[in-house]
Amino acid sequence: MSDNSSSDDEFIPVGFNPEEFRQKRLQKLKSHGSVLAPKKQTNTQSNIPIELQYESLLNSASEKLPEKKTGHSKMKLPLEVRREVNKTSINVIEIAEMLNREPEHIMKYLMSELSTTGSFNKEGKLLLKGIFLKSQIQDILRMYIEYFIVCGSCDNVEDTVIEKENRLYFLKCKKCGGKKYVGNIMEGYKTKGEAKPKVRGFL
Repeated sequence: MSDNSSSDDEFIPVGFNPEEFRQKRLQKLKSHGSVLAPKKQTNTQSNIPIELQYESLLNSASEKLPEKKTGHSKMKLPLEVRREVNKTSINVIEIAEMLNREPEHIMKYLMSELSTTGSFNKEGKLLLKGIFLKSQIQDILRMYIEYFIVCGSCDNVEDTVIEKENRLYFLKCKKCGGKKYVGNIMEGYKTKGEAKPKVRGFL
């Protein structure tokens, strides 16, 4: 007569090993990968040629751009301002040669800013009617340099010229090609405010 008593061994197939079954199950899952959907590729540049990717284009553009110089070229103008009785003497011709500008233009600018008159003497010095301090002349010449010498785009001071276009005058830069309107060169050019700090190194 068979034993009818319940036992866990009766429900385990012959030769079945629970631990072995668990290990095989884990190996099978690993071999098939995760049952979850794979994470969507977030790199939108994966299918773009490397030479057209953002980093490559940025590096290429940076290499082609000219290096921006800090500050102006070292140019020190030997300004001489002297009192002669009731007039002020200034070495404008010497300064005009260094700035590559017409002495008459600088003279007109100074007279306009100082609301005075003047002329060149036989020694080549500009004689202005009235007594003016050197600091006054310095500030005005700094403004002149900012408006009529310095390129507004690249700060170049060595290769700029004033040219006429349709009765108007423009400051043109031979280095970067930039230009800005500077008024009628034959009439003075009344300025307002003070020169930028970066122009103070000239005088």
